[in-house]
Amino acid sequence: MIKLLIAGLFVLIAENANAASNESIYKVCKKFASSGFDESTTDALACTMYFLGVRDAYDGVCSIYEGSYETLSESEKYVFEFFALKSSENLHASIQDYVNKMQQKPENWGYGATFDVGDSLRKMSPCKPK
Repeated sequence: MIKLLIAGLFVLIAENANAASNESIYKVCKKFASSGFDESTTDALACTMYFLGVRDAYDGVCSIYEGSYETLSESEKYVFEFFALKSSENLHASIQDYVNKMQQKPENWGYGATFDVGDSLRKMSPCKPK
């Protein structure tokens, strides 16, 4: 159970150390989405790699704890629900969701992108306790 809290702490630390703002990720992902998800550009690579990195970090939380959800404390359940997601094939849908959200909320552009990217990934592929 302490591992779950540590995993959440690492995600928070990574977010604070993250140099990628919502604005920078939005701009490359918007170009990627606007191209019909043409994967031959550097914008496609940058956007995809950022999303995959966040997905892999958050999927690790899900993989470890989805089977033991009932034994978690309330605070651990909160961390699980906030950070855990399942890896899926919905990456383009998650990217489009993020682009749409950031287009509507430019006031969030100055913040780190990890949480908003995670929200879009989680929306398409939530981690459900077993």
